[in-house]
Amino acid sequence: MLGYTKQRNQFKSQGILASYFWYEHKNYRSYVGVELDIYKDNSNILVYTRTRAGRSYWDLEHQNKTIKYVKDYFKGSFSTDEGKNRYFIIDENVPTELEAGLFIARWVYNNALIKPKYI
Repeated sequence: MLGYTKQRNQFKSQGILASYFWYEHKNYRSYVGVELDIYKDNSNILVYTRTRAGRSYWDLEHQNKTIKYVKDYFKGSFSTDEGKNRYFIIDENVPTELEAGLFIARWVYNNALIKPKYI
């Protein structure tokens, strides 16, 4: 429904029911994607979602959308770095497709250069 794909959980964390990942390839929208894990703790269902510091505008927007959807569907409460029942603040301008594409190209290039340095 939100475009997540199911991931294989290699670590087998206690109580984990499923792991999902969202990444938008179209128009260079995602830089790191959004992770979603569902746990069962006693009789409670816990949903954890995260995106990394290098995330894009759209990654954070999708994380907020996910939090809102889960909250509306299951009720309950949530907590973010902004506080209890507060969505993440998106305080940046929407990047153009060119800016996003150049960012990803530079990132891939820089990451490729790191490998020879450590060999």
